[in-house]
Amino acid sequence: MSNDPMSNNPMSHSLITDHLRGHLMVFGAGALWGTVGFFGRGLQAGGMEPVEMAFWRAFWAWALLGIGLLVASPRLFRVTRGELATMAVLGLVTVPVFQLIYFTSISMNPIGLAAVLLYTAPLYVTLLAVPLFGERLDLAKAAALLLAMAGCFLVVAPGGSLGSGITLKGAMFGLASGFTYACVSLLGKKFSLRTNPWTMTFYTVGIGMLSLLPLGPVDLARLASYSATTWAYGVGVGLIPTLLSYGLFFSGLRLIDASAASITATVEPVVAAGLGFVLFNETMSSGQLLGAFMVLSAVAWLNLGPRLPVKLTGWSARANKERCEGEEA
Repeated sequence: MSNDPMSNNPMSHSLITDHLRGHLMVFGAGALWGTVGFFGRGLQAGGMEPVEMAFWRAFWAWALLGIGLLVASPRLFRVTRGELATMAVLGLVTVPVFQLIYFTSISMNPIGLAAVLLYTAPLYVTLLAVPLFGERLDLAKAAALLLAMAGCFLVVAPGGSLGSGITLKGAMFGLASGFTYACVSLLGKKFSLRTNPWTMTFYTVGIGMLSLLPLGPVDLARLASYSATTWAYGVGVGLIPTLLSYGLFFSGLRLIDASAASITATVEPVVAAGLGFVLFNETMSSGQLLGAFMVLSAVAWLNLGPRLPVKLTGWSARANKERCEGEEA
């Protein structure tokens, strides 16, 4: 039996279903991911290198969540060897593999092309979720996918301009960044049904952080040179677009399809562009505004439009049954 006081309220079920709750969580995660650029600019202005940013982003998320779990629910630290192994895989994909591939794509491609290729991720997720999880690709989801991807294109590549200097090698790294980004959703979906989302976040981010150490992101001589403002940005990037965003994302994945989650998360570039407009006086073209509207429309369509029930097969059905039995215990 659920301990949620809202579960006994019939009105709560009619207004906020698990489906909608899942989308709201993923929408919140995507919105928080959209603030990475804001914090990244502050860290860059303070003299941090990209690998340092990745390390301290993971470190503060891991440390803050660890303190929170220690105070609120120490039992969430307990995991089996099997869970730890699977979270190690997720941590390696989420932090070093994805970030290094994406940073390489940015270094080899025009920024617009790098961003467009990154947001091919929902396409990979939607196609792979069919054989892996038994999810159905109905017309409503396909329409939302195409609408969201087209909207992302307009948001991150204003006027359709991707810049010059496009190479095959750069394009391959860009597509690889989208695929590894998709793997975060796919692996997160697989493990979220078995493990508490905050436990997942703690171990995933922690393992990812440790995997960055061989790249030498911690230079004790440089630490003293960073100002209090720079460290404030460091704590902020660990708390907001990392700890809270991944916690919300993994929580939402327990309730909705991986493919639907990847489409809803495309709100990230919309938020990033909006923050650039509000905080950094960056302009937004009519095409970008149209793209933002298309992304938000796709997310709304996933929640309000017609949809078919999810078909759970294989491990996903068993894991969902185990989760439901655990909640009733």
